[in-house]
Amino acid sequence: MEDIEARLKALDVLAGDGDAKKAALAYFSDKGMSESDVLDSYWADNKGVLDSYLYAHGTTRYQVAQASDVSETQLNRAVDKPDVSEIKMNIIFAVAEVVGATPGSVLDDLIAIQSGVDDFDKKLEQFERESKEEDEKYLSEHDDEVEASLAKSVAELKKSNPEAYKRYLKMVERNAK
Repeated sequence: MEDIEARLKALDVLAGDGDAKKAALAYFSDKGMSESDVLDSYWADNKGVLDSYLYAHGTTRYQVAQASDVSETQLNRAVDKPDVSEIKMNIIFAVAEVVGATPGSVLDDLIAIQSGVDDFDKKLEQFERESKEEDEKYLSEHDDEVEASLAKSVAELKKSNPEAYKRYLKMVERNAK
């Protein structure tokens, strides 16, 4: 039971609304896990929204296929769909039957997961963009220091490992073209 409870709370971390997400984060905080720890631990190996939902409910595509008239191939195709709206209703109904939920609640949860993933992707893109801007700003502000440090490292490389220095020069020459 603990495993299913933890998976459902991890689902709230990924896609829950304000209060549900706060409660889930508190639950994992008591276990020494941050939000990123939860996302890495529970969601890193899942292929998509449907897999995330099934995992949170302690089941697999194989189990859904065995308990319904939906084939594993159909479920595999559903996992590859980039948008929840592209998942066929017979799959939603089969999943609902296996996890003991209504098709509407399954669909609502899948949409919430997709929204959480989309929000996470947007935040990641923004973070990467801001990091790149900060790196470029730092390099422009500290250009002399970076150049001096690089020159010192190249001089040390030339003295300590002439072969590696020659490879470095070839690499610089190739990149300059």
